[in-house]
Amino acid sequence: MIEYNLIRSRRKTLALMITKEGELEARAPLKLSLDVIEAFIQRKQNWIEQKIELINQRKVKPKEYMAGESFLYLGQSYELEISDAFSLPVVLTDKLYLATRHQHRAKKVLLDWFRREAQRVLSERVGYFTTITGCSPQTIKMSNAVQRWGSCSARGNVNFSWRLVMAPLDIIDYVIVHELVHMKQHDHSHKFWVLVEQIMPDYQERRKWLKVHGATLVL
Repeated sequence: MIEYNLIRSRRKTLALMITKEGELEARAPLKLSLDVIEAFIQRKQNWIEQKIELINQRKVKPKEYMAGESFLYLGQSYELEISDAFSLPVVLTDKLYLATRHQHRAKKVLLDWFRREAQRVLSERVGYFTTITGCSPQTIKMSNAVQRWGSCSARGNVNFSWRLVMAPLDIIDYVIVHELVHMKQHDHSHKFWVLVEQIMPDYQERRKWLKVHGATLVL
């Protein structure tokens, strides 16, 4: 367990703690106001997110591409099964099925499938939010970026990390809105975030999820 003593009140410690599972715990004197504790947690959000992200990074194990291993797709976990039941190299139903004949190059086959799915899913969602934002990108491309989830060029080309297809759809939507709004407002000024909030009032929660859980979106 990681412990970080943040403040002291009347010689007693108010402490925020992050467990090895990445969960937040607060320890405080019994008579300390709940409002005081919650306000302090809000002030320390950046620290909390950084610690949880670090723990998540340590928890992520390299994929072995073996039967029984779990893979994320649109926020859901699917078990990998090696099978001869389908003609296609990869099929997603109740499980993620990989054709036996491709088992020897499982990493490449699955990577290609995830990239194609990312292009399809994100292109569809961009089309939806184009009508809402009034911003239509020239091109939509998938990148291999690990931490930069999206980018928008001055020419109106948008790039997204294909790894986003492993995230829940509402998180994908946040990144898309973020980049489309950049076509109107190129910086991260107050005006930019106001525009994002007008389209997506809960964007801060989605942004926080990505900061905390982004490290788990690996293949």
